[in-house]
Amino acid sequence: MSNRFENNSKKTLLIISLIMILVLLFGFEKLLGNTRFGGEENQSVRHIRLKENTPNIDKMLSPSDDIVALSDSLENKPYSFKIDQNGFIFPSTTHQQADKVIAFLGGSTTECMYVDEDKRFPALTGTLLETNSGKKINALNAGVSGNNSMHSINSLLNKIIPMNPDIAVLMHNINDLSILLHEKTYWNNNDHRSLLVTEDRSIKAMLKQLLPNTYNFAFEVKRKLLGDGNEFENADHGNKQPRLSNEKILSLFKSNLDSFIEISKANNITPVLMTQASRFTEKPDEVVMKNLQNLEAMGLSYPEYRSLFIAMNQVIRAVALDKSALLIDLNQAVPQTKEYMSDPVHFTNRGSELVAKIISEKLTPVIAH
Repeated sequence: MSNRFENNSKKTLLIISLIMILVLLFGFEKLLGNTRFGGEENQSVRHIRLKENTPNIDKMLSPSDDIVALSDSLENKPYSFKIDQNGFIFPSTTHQQADKVIAFLGGSTTECMYVDEDKRFPALTGTLLETNSGKKINALNAGVSGNNSMHSINSLLNKIIPMNPDIAVLMHNINDLSILLHEKTYWNNNDHRSLLVTEDRSIKAMLKQLLPNTYNFAFEVKRKLLGDGNEFENADHGNKQPRLSNEKILSLFKSNLDSFIEISKANNITPVLMTQASRFTEKPDEVVMKNLQNLEAMGLSYPEYRSLFIAMNQVIRAVALDKSALLIDLNQAVPQTKEYMSDPVHFTNRGSELVAKIISEKLTPVIAH
């Protein structure tokens, strides 16, 4: 027995130390409870969430195993992901004195994290427009994973307008549909997608902020050991109220599109709406269904979900027509195959190149005049 301990002493001591640390953490949590700084029981600070990529980062990002497993044409390699001082994806302000500035707003399908840097459609559109028009173009990519149209309106007001853009291009659909299906409102308490953030000043929150990886690891271990998912701080459980009617979902989405157009026009910005391309065919392939495994929990069938997605794109078309805004119908122009999208909605390099070509052809007359 002693020989076995001696042979594995380091491993044994590490396990014992880890268990002791976890016990201390849980005891510390119970002892402190929600004790707050400043001596006020309910002291907290609220602010509006500006959902943007962290400024001034320069990383090489590789897709996780989970993302690769949910894709069938994603190149599993590192991708350059650089963000400038204003939270835009590089390259953005390539000219100190540009003739025209175009801002692209949207979610991960605009962000194009796992597309080669020179093939992300916002930047590539700027390059193509320079060739077509002979003008100097700055193309700002304000896409952020998880953003819905309400987040983009906030970005428009607080970071896009000060850049004095000539054109603002909005592409939203699936993230709005997702948040309205899960949370039943844009004004929710989702940890990552809420519009308001309440700053928790408890000691537990301070530990979470100072040691996020350690904190999350500890509570993930706790969740697995105790089998209690409710204690895991990062879980997004969603609103338990009945699902919104299709009419209400489409109405809320339409209101945001109306607001985007009116805010743009009020600030002398030409608004452009884009429908979202997808692989949501009548008979879905295996990758599409892998990405929609939670439909049953929401009480939706695939045909019902697909019908809602199609209806959201139709709202985009209707609003563009009603508000005399330029429409770029990617849903009609991008083939619904894995060559152009690596999963239901995210572009491959080839898909992003096609989208840049489509957008530049539509915007060339606008830029020229």
